[in-house]
Amino acid sequence: MELDIYDVLYNAVQENNITLCQEILQSKSLNLQRARSAKALGTPLLHAACMYRRSDIAKVLLTHGADISAVDHFGRTPIQILISLWPRAGPWDKPGDTMIDEIEREFWSRMISKHDESLKCLLILLAHGANANQKFNDNNSTALHVCSHRELFSALDALLLFGAGIEYRDNDLRTPLLHAAKHGIHRSVRHLLIQGADHRVEDKDGCTVLHLLAGSNRMSIEEMTSLAHIFPQLLNTMNFRTLKGHTSLHVACQNGDGEKIKFLLENNADPNIKDDLGRSPLYTLLDNNQPGQSVLGLLSLLEVTVQPSVHDRDGNLPKYLLWCSRTRFKQELITRSRSPVSLYALCIQRVIGCLKTTRRSVLHVSRLPLPLTIREEIMSTQQSHREFWQKLLFFVESPSKSK
Repeated sequence: MELDIYDVLYNAVQENNITLCQEILQSKSLNLQRARSAKALGTPLLHAACMYRRSDIAKVLLTHGADISAVDHFGRTPIQILISLWPRAGPWDKPGDTMIDEIEREFWSRMISKHDESLKCLLILLAHGANANQKFNDNNSTALHVCSHRELFSALDALLLFGAGIEYRDNDLRTPLLHAAKHGIHRSVRHLLIQGADHRVEDKDGCTVLHLLAGSNRMSIEEMTSLAHIFPQLLNTMNFRTLKGHTSLHVACQNGDGEKIKFLLENNADPNIKDDLGRSPLYTLLDNNQPGQSVLGLLSLLEVTVQPSVHDRDGNLPKYLLWCSRTRFKQELITRSRSPVSLYALCIQRVIGCLKTTRRSVLHVSRLPLPLTIREEIMSTQQSHREFWQKLLFFVESPSKSK
C-alpha cells in the first residue's frame, strides 16, 4: 500500500501537482527519508522534484522530513541531480528581441523559465542544509568545479552565497579557476576572478592560471588579451616556472601558438629562461613545430633573443631543426647558439626588454637619458633582427646550390 502512495506522489511531482502532494503528506504518516517510488526505479521523491525542477514541491517535501543528503541508486544526492540537469542556456545567452523570431522567443521563454526554477530549487536545497561543497566525481571536483566548467553562473553565485569554497581543490590541486583556465573557458575565468578567486594558485604540476591559458587551444588570443587587460595581475606570474621549469612562454611555444607567443613577449616574458632539461622557449618551439608552421612565433622569439639557444643541456638539437630544409637558417641558428655574444649586445637587448611595448616608439626611445648611439642602436636592433631572420627563413636555395 505504501508503494502505491509513493507512486501517486511521484506522479504528482511529475505533473507539478503541489495540492495533491500536500493533501497526501498531511493525511498520511509517511517516512520521506525512506520514500522511494517503485515506478521510477526507487528514485527518492526529493530527487524527482529536483529532476523535474519542482521547487515548490521540493520545499514541501523538505518541510515534511525529506532527507537532503539521501542518495539514489546511482549514489547521487539531490543537489548533484539538480546541477547535472541544469539548463545550459540562461538569461545571459539570450540574444536581443530584435534578433529572434516567434519560435526562438518561445524557446528562450521556456529555457529561462527552466533556469529560474532550477535556481529556486538550488536555493531551497542550500537553505535546508545541502552541502555547497558537494563532491561530484572520483577526481573530487566540487559543485563549483562543475559550474565553472559548464558556465552555470547563477548556480555558481548561489553556491558561493552559501559558503562554497572558491579555493577548494580537486585531486589535481586545481581550484575552480584553474579548472576553467585549463579548459579555456573564458567567461568562467572572468567570472571567478571577479568573485575574488586567487590568481596566484598553482596545480600539482606547478601551473598557474597564465600557464593554463597559454596552453589552452580553446582560449583565443582575443579572450586572453581581454583577461589580461581587465585583470593585469595575471601577468605578475609571467615568468613563474612549473615543477619542470616551464614558463608560460614555454607552454605557448610547445603548442606553436604564434599569437600567444607574441603577446607574452610583448608583456615581458623572458625568452632566455631554460627549463630543467636546459631547453629555451625557442628550442621548445622547434622541437614541437616545423619552422614554417609557426612563423609568427618563431620571428617574435628571434626578434628579442640576442643569443638563440637551440641546444639542450645534453647538446641535442630540436627535432624539427634537425629536419629543417632551410640550410642557411639552420646553420645560422646553430652558429649563434654556440657563439657568445658581446656584453654590449646583451645590454642593448636588456634595455629593450625593460621597455613596455607601448614605449618602444622612436619618440619615447629618443627621450631616454642615454647616449645618442645607444638610443639609435635600440631603435634599429629589433627591426634589423626581424629582417635578418625573415630573409633566412624565407630564403629558397637555387637547385645548383642544393646539389
